[in-house]
Amino acid sequence: VRPSRISLNNKYFGDNDPLDICEIGSTNVSKHEIGDIKKVKILGCLAMIDDGELDWKLLSIDINDKLSDKLNNINDVDIYMPNLLNNLKNWFQNYKLPMNKPINQFAFNGEWLNKDKAIEVIEECHERWKLLVSQTENENETNDYPTAYNTTLIDTPLYNKEPINLSLEDQFTGKDNNKPLEV
Repeated sequence: VRPSRISLNNKYFGDNDPLDICEIGSTNVSKHEIGDIKKVKILGCLAMIDDGELDWKLLSIDINDKLSDKLNNINDVDIYMPNLLNNLKNWFQNYKLPMNKPINQFAFNGEWLNKDKAIEVIEECHERWKLLVSQTENENETNDYPTAYNTTLIDTPLYNKEPINLSLEDQFTGKDNNKPLEV
């Protein structure tokens, strides 16, 4: 969960989307399916500003990749995979142009940030997610978190084994403000 409170100098706030992780390496990605779970090593991050919202891009490598022992931080990527960081940043900057959206901007002068900053972002998001799923119904209505309930985390206050029947579009657009979003 990307909470809205994660901010950059109180100017840009998070987009409330899950964290984006871009995996790099020498392994053929066709060996994996979308949604596969695997262990990765975090290398760094990029603070992208997308439609006025902070959208962190984390960079990782599969721990089983043959380059994993050599890539331990963002600086190692330029050594073993020259031009990759510039090409990725260029792609992130321009990938919405075909949809008639503006060029994305970056914080920190467009620099890739090191592993420590990326882990700080992950930890902050994880702490906010834990607060979100542990809130009571009363807290749910009085804080700045989205209204939420869940059908998978049984030992949390907002657990509900009967899902509220909202279309996917209504869940994300908030069209029915009287019904909570599912997490």
